[in-house]
Amino acid sequence: MSRKELYNKVKELGAADAIKAKFGDNFTRVSNANLEDFLRGFGKKTTPAKKVTKATTKETKGTGSAVVKLLSILQTKKVITAKEAEEVAEVL
Repeated sequence: MSRKELYNKVKELGAADAIKAKFGDNFTRVSNANLEDFLRGFGKKTTPAKKVTKATTKETKGTGSAVVKLLSILQTKKVITAKEAEEVAEVL
């Protein structure tokens, strides 16, 4: 992928914060190879996490379901990552 394609993909997936967390720097300063590897894995990690969150919502009652709903909203608005939402859901 070209650098421009990588930047567009990062913006499309909303992965800028996750890249900064992993590499400790803005995505514009991460090498092409590292960005490509990260983005390949990023798309795969978000899909299963959403399924886990939905399954947990059906199984949980009361206060727990409110927390799961909040996690889902935060994840949709890209405030937290799918992995973070999954970690919190596992604790419930």
